[in-house]
Amino acid sequence: MLEGMSEYWLCVGGANVDVQGVTIARLLPGTSNPGHVQQAAGGVARNVAENLGWLGQEVQLFSLVGEDADGELEHNSFILQTNNKKTMLCSLYFFVFMCECVGMIDGYI
Repeated sequence: MLEGMSEYWLCVGGANVDVQGVTIARLLPGTSNPGHVQQAAGGVARNVAENLGWLGQEVQLFSLVGEDADGELEHNSFILQTNNKKTMLCSLYFFVFMCECVGMIDGYI
């Protein structure tokens, strides 16, 4: 270890949103099925970084996220609020990914 440097875990990789849908009753193919949908922050690197943070380790997460509601969900999943004080579970380095649709070919983007 070089003098003046601190040790930390570096997690590089996926940070995405997991979406889970569950029907209320038995699934009926070919028709609407009422149910519930849940979203949660996920991704292997994100999950590892979160768990290391809960263990009290110093963590930095490098990941690619969108500048949208899902990206905001990812960012907010690391903010802890205790006793009216907000703290970060780990250091985040999200690289914003922007995509622009330039046209469609045969109905596909």
